[in-house]
Amino acid sequence: MKAKKQIVTFEGQNYQKKLFEFLTKEEGIRNRVYKDQAGFDTIGIGHKIQKGEERLLSVTLTPKEIEDLFFLDIIKFEAAIANSVKVPLNDNQKVALVSLVFNIGTAAFQRSSLLRLLNQGKYKEASLEFPKWKFITLKGQKVVSKGLEARRFREQLLFNS
Repeated sequence: MKAKKQIVTFEGQNYQKKLFEFLTKEEGIRNRVYKDQAGFDTIGIGHKIQKGEERLLSVTLTPKEIEDLFFLDIIKFEAAIANSVKVPLNDNQKVALVSLVFNIGTAAFQRSSLLRLLNQGKYKEASLEFPKWKFITLKGQKVVSKGLEARRFREQLLFNS
């Protein structure tokens, strides 16, 4: 049985450079743990500390450790996009989608209208979905995050360029 060829790949130095620059600008770089705007323990370049990673709560990461953790995170999001998106993407669209999925998670992306529209080849309509992902949960309530509104705007611009 022949393996199905993926349409979306995440290769090339230009793409990786754009992705690293975009996400470090969006997430910032922190070598010690901090609380993100939703109150989650976070470190490095927006890495949400998971169960089993408690050691990260009390360490100071080196620049190399931050970069390694970042690319380990990114691999998961790229795989989710590569396995879900059935249409070609340019580098800017890939960076915008990785940034979005990095922030909202793979499950939310996989059930999103954005993905459904994109897979129908409706790139413009899909891009109009970015601004809808502007909410965070605080004390059990969904609230608009001004920071996420601005980020979604930048992702949308990048996706459309």
